[in-house]
Amino acid sequence: MQIQTVGIAGLGLLGRGIAACFLSRGFHVIAFTRRQSTHDEARRYIAQAIDDLIEYAQSEIDKAKEIKADISAAEVKLEQAKQALAREDNQMVQYLVDDAVWLAKSSSIGQTSIVNMKLMAAKCSGHTVTLTGTINDLRARPEVGYIFELDDGTDRITVAYQGTAVDIGNEYEVRVTGIFDAPRQTVTASSMEKISGPSTPPESDTTSVTGITWSIELITAIVTICGAAVGVSAWMVRTQRTSRRRKILFKKLVDEVDEVYSRFRMNARRCEAELYKLRDQALDGLQQGVVDENSYNVLENRIDDYLKEIGEEIESEKP
Repeated sequence: MQIQTVGIAGLGLLGRGIAACFLSRGFHVIAFTRRQSTHDEARRYIAQAIDDLIEYAQSEIDKAKEIKADISAAEVKLEQAKQALAREDNQMVQYLVDDAVWLAKSSSIGQTSIVNMKLMAAKCSGHTVTLTGTINDLRARPEVGYIFELDDGTDRITVAYQGTAVDIGNEYEVRVTGIFDAPRQTVTASSMEKISGPSTPPESDTTSVTGITWSIELITAIVTICGAAVGVSAWMVRTQRTSRRRKILFKKLVDEVDEVYSRFRMNARRCEAELYKLRDQALDGLQQGVVDENSYNVLENRIDDYLKEIGEEIESEKP
């Protein structure tokens, strides 16, 4: 049996809070109180609580504007929340506000310098940033990726990169994009692009070893061949690790999709909102390269099948 209506006895401070909570989750609430004044006050409180959600999302968007972040996606969600409020769809208001707040807090600042980012650390923390600089102290982290110091000429910061770094090493100039964590003074990068290699000082034309004259071109060719062999071996190892991480993430997302459907199927609107969130996560994974296209298509089809069933249930509930 699907519970859609909740009864509450008393609309004091506790009762009105419980009523607001159930309303925000899509339940129909019938409340009883002895005095009309208490009833009217509770209605004003609940209406104000829902309006406060909109104001909270707007405040987070305004904070992102102060650091010139791209808040276009957050503004779209907030506008949808206002439309849901006009329809008195309180549950959808809650979910859309959650999305708007998350998008505002993680919105992209774009290209910036490390020194400016640190000066506005409290405001920039959690946002997506793009930094360009030189790699120093590059270290591999098994099963995770790489960690290094990035120097852009204004300051240095630790970067954790969860991906492969083929043909990239110390003193290479790169462009990284990721989330800035102010308390840890770290950027967790989702992408890294090589701009140029390290500058090398000019060498003499020939080198003599044990009476044999080696040309720079010959030495370069030998080093290149050896480097290529090592690079191919490293690439194969990293490819296997990346494939394993993708499989683990894919299984995790599939399990989450099934769990959401099983857990919330009795509350169709909640289930629909949660499935949309998981579809957005899968799309983010595809764009960041941590989910391959075939896995994404499987996830999308699975979510669409569930959404179709939920949509039919929502339609059947309409009077």
